[in-house]
Amino acid sequence: MKTQRKIQPHAVPAEPPPVLDSSRTTEQTDLPVLRRSTRTVKAPDRLNLIQDIAILFNLVIILLMLFNTYVFQVGLVSLLLGRFRVLLLLSAIYLTLSISFHSWTMNLRWLKSNHYVWTDGLQALFVLQRIASVLYYYFYKRTTEYLGDPRLYEDSPWLRDAFANARARQ
Repeated sequence: MKTQRKIQPHAVPAEPPPVLDSSRTTEQTDLPVLRRSTRTVKAPDRLNLIQDIAILFNLVIILLMLFNTYVFQVGLVSLLLGRFRVLLLLSAIYLTLSISFHSWTMNLRWLKSNHYVWTDGLQALFVLQRIASVLYYYFYKRTTEYLGDPRLYEDSPWLRDAFANARARQ
């Protein structure tokens, strides 16, 4: 009598730990706030505050991720700033436009709480803020993907060349 062997299924390898992707946080908090804040007639004070704090936290997260790189620890800060200058500038511009838009909106709605007030200046600021938001999200996503590159966290030949070039300039 033959005994049948039980076939063992292949072991599934464990997945690597998830990479810190703060762009998901941005998409989960900031984008729904953008949609809801212009549709409500009552002052969305808390939503605006949450959005502004989320933008500020995202900027802090990006800075912490930059400080954690081997490139920063070696002292090539100018290399990192050159690479991520656009995102840092856009973050500051977007945060300023968002705070300006939210404070102007709340001020207008507090003066006339029963009416939906929309001035020409507010509409221009709204358009500028939304254009800045598209650019901000694009560069933020691109930066988070670039910061996932393992070459930034270890010694490599291109980093040694960049360090040698920086020392030669001094």
